[in-house]
Amino acid sequence: MDLLGSLLLGRVVAYSLVVSRLSGFVVASPFPGSYVGATQRVGLVLALSVPVALYTPDPGAGSELTFALLVPLSLELGCGLIVGLAFRFVMAAFEIAGSVFSQSVGLAAGTTYNPGSESQTSALEQVVTLMSLALALAVGAHRVAIAYLLESFRALPVGGSLHLAATTSTIVDLSSEALRVGVRLAMPVLAVGLIIQIALALLARAAPSMQIFNVGLTVMLAAGLLLLLSSLDAVASGMVAHLGTVGVTLERVLGAMREAPP
Repeated sequence: MDLLGSLLLGRVVAYSLVVSRLSGFVVASPFPGSYVGATQRVGLVLALSVPVALYTPDPGAGSELTFALLVPLSLELGCGLIVGLAFRFVMAAFEIAGSVFSQSVGLAAGTTYNPGSESQTSALEQVVTLMSLALALAVGAHRVAIAYLLESFRALPVGGSLHLAATTSTIVDLSSEALRVGVRLAMPVLAVGLIIQIALALLARAAPSMQIFNVGLTVMLAAGLLLLLSSLDAVASGMVAHLGTVGVTLERVLGAMREAPP
């Protein structure tokens, strides 16, 4: 009976650690995201945790239901959060691009609530974000992220040492990469908007009596949207190319957690 009890206790601890890591990923990841209800997200965690826990070995030391278990639970939660955050930074590039689009064409004033980022965003930014989510689902970026998450249980067994602090520089690099990619995707529209604003400013300076502002917004809006629509294929191609880096990004994060800090 004692042997059976210790085996059951080990499985309970292993399952708890698996659920903790998966929960951290679901909380921080853009997939399934805030567009999906809490019930569906909990169901995803439970659906993934059952097969993973079956092949997860019992964590040796500390397999007891005591307060000492909070430390490995916190580490596993942090591991899942970092993996999900890395995936979110890949998708954040498209949110930045949508924000730059809105600023460039003059649509940043009108905002709506975006449940994905839980903030007020412009309508054009939300359209670009939804477009990027559709492309991510089409190319299978979510499957790549889940595959790396499941692979992390083999590369980083639950209950083992996790060097979460070693991922700090990688996360900083991912944030700067998201900013760079987002601005690069929006650069054509940004450049045209800047040229139009400079031309309107020069025209207003040359003819102060003309009400340039009344027609300036219309001109900038029409030109920006026309350019955006004409370059939509190039923007989508850039998004797909950036989505192809999901695997490399998650591999960098998991590698940083596996390697001991110098």
